[in-house]
Amino acid sequence: MSYIFEVADETIWSPARRVGQLYVGYIESIARTLKLPTGLTAVANDYFEINLAQFKSLIDTAANEYVTSSHTIFYQLLEPVLPVSIALILRADPTWQVANPGAQDLVNAAYPLSRDMPQ
Repeated sequence: MSYIFEVADETIWSPARRVGQLYVGYIESIARTLKLPTGLTAVANDYFEINLAQFKSLIDTAANEYVTSSHTIFYQLLEPVLPVSIALILRADPTWQVANPGAQDLVNAAYPLSRDMPQ
């Protein structure tokens, strides 16, 4: 079994079930903390449509927090999920650029991850 993440009827990621569950949990937690919508809409338990505008806003805000936070643990908690999220955005919109140029290292980390993320 796998999860499906779609943007405009195009599957951009189809991870294993446990990976998908963990990812959705991360995103929901980050969105709650930042008081922003996730951009994810559950079509089924294992199938999510991504509202790209909302998702980009969440990830841009989280990436900015990552760059500007002086709290080491907060930084470490954001670090694992941001490159995966950026890889998803870049699959849907290859011209996208992170709002804070200081987060470019996250974008650079997304490229090799994308190769390991099944569609």
